[in-house]
Amino acid sequence: MRRLKIVTLWYPPEQAAFGVMMQELAAHLKDRGWDVEIVTSLPSHPRGIVFEGWSGRIGRSEEDGLPVRRLRTMISCRRGALSRGIAQLSFSVTAMRDVLFGRRAEVVVAPLQPLFLGPLLGLACRVRRSSLVWLVQDIHPDALVDLGLLREGLLVRMLRWCERVGYRTGARIISICPAFARHVTTRQGGRTDGRSVVIRNWCRPSVLAETMEKSACRAKLDLPADGILLLYAGTLSYSSNASLLIDVARRLRDSAPEIRVVVVGEGPLRGDFDREVRLGGASNLIIRDFVPADMLSCLLGAADIAAVTMDPTSARNSLPSKSISYLGAGIPVVADCPEGSPLHEELSEAGAARFAAPADPDAFAGSVVELAKSEEDRRRLGDSGRDFVKRELVAEVVLPKYAEILEGIAR
Repeated sequence: MRRLKIVTLWYPPEQAAFGVMMQELAAHLKDRGWDVEIVTSLPSHPRGIVFEGWSGRIGRSEEDGLPVRRLRTMISCRRGALSRGIAQLSFSVTAMRDVLFGRRAEVVVAPLQPLFLGPLLGLACRVRRSSLVWLVQDIHPDALVDLGLLREGLLVRMLRWCERVGYRTGARIISICPAFARHVTTRQGGRTDGRSVVIRNWCRPSVLAETMEKSACRAKLDLPADGILLLYAGTLSYSSNASLLIDVARRLRDSAPEIRVVVVGEGPLRGDFDREVRLGGASNLIIRDFVPADMLSCLLGAADIAAVTMDPTSARNSLPSKSISYLGAGIPVVADCPEGSPLHEELSEAGAARFAAPADPDAFAGSVVELAKSEEDRRRLGDSGRDFVKRELVAEVVLPKYAEILEGIAR
């Protein structure tokens, strides 16, 4: 039986979309006859604190029918670049050790993040004669430099070296959009040798399932029964620029009090929202923690409009996965991504969004108000997005593409 390892820093019970997708990919490959093992850390995303009940659960066990090896790594709740970098290096070194000294796999699949994995997993796979497949979900360190979280210098040069080494060591490099694939080619000096391919992320099957009526969803989640709900559901990261929604809520409070802004998520920007609610600045702002995975479809079913915000400086290097869930649930989107960014290209292809000027709360609030006034427009955009996902981004369409590539490598 062919053996495959998936090395990922993010994995359920964390709510990060990438971790959930790796679980679904592993289950699909297992059904196709692969001997799959997931190598990960203890769950701690996004707060950097190990989840309750998980401390000490190191080693190999079965989780949801899949073999998972939890590594002992450093986990830090500090937001500083140094502490996060040390924690990521700890995971990368420990993962390399597992690939070197653990059960050999014919194929190793991993996101090129943390970037330290580039040279470390590359070396380990070369020693064990395993084929390495990289998944490019974001462009680092460029996104961090664009956000001002890292400055050009020795550290950034080292991280770009890790990135280039990673690309050189991959038997395949799978990017989630054409823009990222072009970046991979550029980092390799313009060489196109057939190793770089594009496979989009897919929508969780639960999102596409029929859900309860909107009123029942709101009642179950204790959300307002009347009015329009503008939903943001996802990690409150620096690249998301989600704090823009605080200014949007302030403007809607006076101009359109029937619209409430619901923010569901955690991350480094969460404190901004908690502070706004505590000070009573935006009475139409509702803040919630992440909901359990089995409640996601209910949360999406409660919304009338979805919000996607992005820091315009890093928009070309990121493609938030939350947008696929919005589209799959048939929710019209208001987004402030710059034209030409990966997200703008995806939402334009889906025909499911109204676009506002980047980082402009007045423009964003205006687009929300316009969409709130027209139920017909909301239905048209929502149906277009859902049809796009059913046609292009369902697991039944995307996962076999992964399987075909991996099976071709393992022959």
